[in-house]
Amino acid sequence: MALLAFAKPVQAQDVHERSDRTRLSYGFRETGLDTAIMRNSYSIRKLQSFFDGVRQTPDVSVKKVVITSFASMEGDVISNKRFVSERNTTARNLVKNLSGLPDSLIICTEGGVAWEQLRDSVDRSDMQYREEILYIIDNYPEETWQDGTLVDSRRKRLMDFQGGDPYRYLRARFFPHFRYSRIRIIYTGNLDEKTLSGIEENTVMTDRAGDYGDGLYVEIEQDTVSVQEPQDSTIKKDTAAALQPADTIALQDTIALPDTAKAVKTAGTDRPMEKLPILGVKTNAIFLFAGVANAGVEARIGKHFSIDFPVVYSPYTIKNNYRLRALAFQPEFRFWFKGYTEGHFLGLTGNFAWFNIALSNNNRYQDSADRPLMGAGISYGYSWKILPSLSLEFTIGAGYANIHYDVFYNVENGIQYNSGVKNYWGLTKAGISVVYIININKQGR
Repeated sequence: MALLAFAKPVQAQDVHERSDRTRLSYGFRETGLDTAIMRNSYSIRKLQSFFDGVRQTPDVSVKKVVITSFASMEGDVISNKRFVSERNTTARNLVKNLSGLPDSLIICTEGGVAWEQLRDSVDRSDMQYREEILYIIDNYPEETWQDGTLVDSRRKRLMDFQGGDPYRYLRARFFPHFRYSRIRIIYTGNLDEKTLSGIEENTVMTDRAGDYGDGLYVEIEQDTVSVQEPQDSTIKKDTAAALQPADTIALQDTIALPDTAKAVKTAGTDRPMEKLPILGVKTNAIFLFAGVANAGVEARIGKHFSIDFPVVYSPYTIKNNYRLRALAFQPEFRFWFKGYTEGHFLGLTGNFAWFNIALSNNNRYQDSADRPLMGAGISYGYSWKILPSLSLEFTIGAGYANIHYDVFYNVENGIQYNSGVKNYWGLTKAGISVVYIININKQGR
């Protein structure tokens, strides 16, 4: 939820101070702004209105902007720390684009995982198992490590409680409201009430944290902060110069502020719209050189996962002593270490083939009528991106195949004279593939 509240001025050494708050929300595992989430569009317009008012009022100076970002409870410690850092960058870039303030007046702090906010929201709700959830939050540490191994966590306790049903409820109804950046603006001078009330007349600066269906509401309280009151000594030390009257910035009419739409586009973590690969169409050059037609499709199913489905088809009968007829499928589930189409990957492969092969005048081998060749294996590969939409893929794999086959005399209408079963262990896959990548546009993550 994105909310904005402006407090009344207070006296601090004859300096009028106001502290204003804005909240910007993010999607799951996202760090770029999406105006469709919560009330982000409303908050951005309120910020735009506020800075427009500052520009038009010469005696108003911004002392500093403090941005604090939070993550919800789903991710691991490393991921959540990255989300918090990148969300700080997103909010900082938005403020810079709308205000023109220098970096020295924009302070970013990390709020971490919003456990306190979750506890407060649960405490105000009437959800089922409310007391038990509060007990877990209050009595279990966020993480417990033993000999370098994570052995317990608060999130795991919530996930295990009552088969995970309360956790799923929290994740669906509460967690989305704790992926946010809080922006506090401290400034001197007086702005008229119309500017402070923002674009919408008679707006009540109280809003719901979300319609949970259980009567939970969160009110935005007016906040008054004096320039002498910052409690964080680190912030105070780093911004001592910024808090001096000589270093405050009065936004002048000469500063060109971008329109809101442009600001949103550039408010990500310094990343423009990027190409997100979702599908690859490919052919194996090794098979093509052997005269075997083949094609494949690979679909992205997550940042690190994909499914590859190549098809090999060879209908050729050159002459009786040389026949290579086959229809084969080799589906593969892949894990990409860096990301789909980027660098190294491991695969789990299945092998299925129907065949009719002769390499001499003596025998012709054909799959049995009861079943095709079947097997499985593992593979390793590397994708080398030549262009944004073109890459070379190198892969090799080994594994097991179970082959039921019949043997025929290799003459015209030759009869079957034998059959057998062979268990094969060894190389099952090799390829140098040319891949055409289909991308979609997506704001940098």
